[in-house]
Amino acid sequence: MLDAGAGMGRVAAALVQREHDVVAIEPDGALVEQARETYPGLPIEERNILDLSPDDGPFDLVVCVGNVIVYLAEGTERTALAAMRDVLGERGRILVGFHLQDPPPHARVYTAAEFEADVASVGLRVDLRAGSYELHPANDTYGVWILSRAGG
Repeated sequence: MLDAGAGMGRVAAALVQREHDVVAIEPDGALVEQARETYPGLPIEERNILDLSPDDGPFDLVVCVGNVIVYLAEGTERTALAAMRDVLGERGRILVGFHLQDPPPHARVYTAAEFEADVASVGLRVDLRAGSYELHPANDTYGVWILSRAGG
């Protein structure tokens, strides 16, 4: 599993605790250091999603949650989605979640329609859309998607 935009490592650490094989990447050096201090031994690298290459995979699951996608520089979303697609294994999935309204400070508003258009444009498909990680019905406040390769 790849935790793309791991922040301080909470999600990656929870996955490791459940005995999953995880690699975490985070571009903010201070957050990487915090993750290493909070979760000693956590496999986290100071890297940007945009720097992923197919050689970094394959992963069965790429996790990109906690508003990571709306913190990307506007206009790089398709590049990030394509990079995550390129590290997927044959039957891999991408889990993405972010605020659709009232994003956190310094994040942008990214509508569900914009996101889904970007998903389709890079050869991914929506397998599931929900309104929470507990799979509540889709809504206009928060979006959670499970994506896979189109045609896969």
